[in-house]
Amino acid sequence: MTRWTRRLSITAFTLLLTVAAGELVVGWMHDFAFPYLNVFEPDERYGVRLTRDTQTRLRSPQGRLSTVVTNRDGFRNPDDFPTGPTLEPGAQRVLVLGDSQVLGYSVEEPETTVAQLRALLGNGKGDNHLVLNAGVPTWGPREYVMAMGELGARLRPDAVVVLFNLANDWFEAPTSNVRRSTARDGWLVHRRGADASDEEVGDGWLRTFVMRDSHLAFFLRALFAGGGRSEAAAQTAGARVAKRLLDNAAGLTKARGRFRTPLAGHLARAKRAADELGATLVVAALPLDLQIDESAFAKYHVPAFDVAKLDLMLDGFAHDARTLGIQAVDLRAPLARAAEQGNAYLPDDDHLSPLGHRAVAAALRVALPSTATPTGPTAGDLHAQLR
Repeated sequence: MTRWTRRLSITAFTLLLTVAAGELVVGWMHDFAFPYLNVFEPDERYGVRLTRDTQTRLRSPQGRLSTVVTNRDGFRNPDDFPTGPTLEPGAQRVLVLGDSQVLGYSVEEPETTVAQLRALLGNGKGDNHLVLNAGVPTWGPREYVMAMGELGARLRPDAVVVLFNLANDWFEAPTSNVRRSTARDGWLVHRRGADASDEEVGDGWLRTFVMRDSHLAFFLRALFAGGGRSEAAAQTAGARVAKRLLDNAAGLTKARGRFRTPLAGHLARAKRAADELGATLVVAALPLDLQIDESAFAKYHVPAFDVAKLDLMLDGFAHDARTLGIQAVDLRAPLARAAEQGNAYLPDDDHLSPLGHRAVAAALRVALPSTATPTGPTAGDLHAQLR
């Protein structure tokens, strides 16, 4: 080796060590976790899906850690579904649809509504019950109904639960997620005039590591993009959502013939899909944390304001569901009781806390049929299909 070759080799090696050390230090500082999900991939029908057979680690603003693991279908479910020859008599097959609240954002999988509903169905064990978590962040009413048909045809559930989210579903009802969201390098991208070229990126292991998995790269991107301003905006997010809903309350509660919400059409389609599956349909609308606990205003660093008009949207939702012959669960009272015991929502986020998930699961459990029909695929068949 010449002297210059040796120098270049030493320089490259030193640079590599410096980058590796920086990656370890930044990762350690942030508990090797990211503040947002980084396992999205674009989908031409749903806008985005979660990457299959992967996992990531989330860190909340207050440092709470959680792990998200996806199965072979890209949903947050354990792969060890029952593999016995048949489901026990009375066992339930339940499909649960929704967005990040159903996914269980910022809580561990056993703390989610779906996991706790599975345990309640099994009297604490849930061994012989198939309860599928089909919650994907950014999905809205259109995607719930579309996934009900797609997954329902495979799973043939006894019951389908759709958890609508007041925080965004009233606004998202008129449009598909394809027009709202896409993904790039694992990260969610909100569409604002984006075109298909936004999704045309490489998928080599080096790019994937640097753009999706590297804590150092994420830190540098956030630093140069003004991460402090983004964090400040996140601290008031829940209050801004409430004000936006209140500003648009007249249009969102306007009577549409015999219906009172923009969700009526999606509820009707969900009812038809459930009837075709021979499944019981149960729906619920999740209120904002500000409706349940006035102390939630403090975490958004804003003075309290009147949110009573938001109840009209939830009342209208229940009215539309009843009009269509759908069983609707009112979650306000169960969550209020949970808030008396602790936080029904996370202390630094607008998502449900483990206690809130437990309250929602208990309310849904009461609404589900007490027994299931003995017909349908075996648990082994379902396991094979999901694989």
